[in-house]
Amino acid sequence: MLDELLMRINSLLRRQQHNESNSAKTLVIDDLIIYPEEARVLRSNEEINLTQKEFQLLLLLAQANGRTLSKQHISEEVWQNQFQTTQNTIEVYINFLRKKIDKNFENKLIHTRPGFGYYLAADK
Repeated sequence: MLDELLMRINSLLRRQQHNESNSAKTLVIDDLIIYPEEARVLRSNEEINLTQKEFQLLLLLAQANGRTLSKQHISEEVWQNQFQTTQNTIEVYINFLRKKIDKNFENKLIHTRPGFGYYLAADK
């Protein structure tokens, strides 16, 4: 019980520090532009409408700077352990993002590293 409380506190502290250092920065990955303070996303100058969770997930992936994020890490950061997030929940939200961010564009940005997780980067 105490271990879980410490994990949650540490997660909140990391998130707060991360948010303070990255909140005002515009993020650009290829032709994708993310405006964190406005919760606004453009791809090739086309506005992309995202739900709050989709935006949080995209922002988390973008702030990772191409690093692969595990489903566990995504669950802790985006859903903040508010409920028991399943692997399927994360896969569904990644699929939602792919439909909105990648579907109509030749250059795919959301990638899967099988057995490890997901990352956001321009195709190489």
